[in-house]
Amino acid sequence: MGISDTAATLDSIFPIIANIIFWAIGLAGTVALFMIIFAGYQLLFSGGDAKAVEGARKTLTFAILGLVLIFLSFMILSTIGHVTGVVCLENIAQGHFGFASCQ
Repeated sequence: MGISDTAATLDSIFPIIANIIFWAIGLAGTVALFMIIFAGYQLLFSGGDAKAVEGARKTLTFAILGLVLIFLSFMILSTIGHVTGVVCLENIAQGHFGFASCQ
């Protein structure tokens, strides 16, 4: 019924890793976006307090830096894949997660 006759092999670990990377990048982007919104609220409701404004600016700076690094990670993977000729990295950088073309 629900039991398969085939055993899991090492070939099944690559799609799992690809899915983990895909969801981790999505989660990191979502957290960065919420941190930008949170920093905006902190800035709006700081009430002119210099310490609160500085804290909000630091939060905003680090959130934007994190979001830029997330976007740069795709560019870095694409560049490394293009220079080395590794098709897998180019596919991942283009958002096609999976290691089927790595053969």
